Amino acid sequence: MGYFVVSGLLSEYFIQAYLVGGFLLIPFQILALIAATLVGSKVRKLIGSNSDPEFR
Repeated sequence: MGYFVVSGLLSEYFIQAYLVGGFLLIPFQILALIAATLVGSKVRKLIGSNSDPEFR
C-alpha cells in the first residue's frame, strides 16, 4: 500500500493509486479477519475452560 500511495503522489494519480492498493489489499484484509476470528474463538475457549467468571 505504501508503494502505491508514494507512486500515486509522485504521478498525481493519488485516487487511482489508492484504489489499486486497496483492491490488492482486500484479500489480505479478509484473511486477517478470518485469522482474527479463529484465534479469538480459540482464546475464548481457553479462557472459558479456566472457569473464571470474569472473562465469560
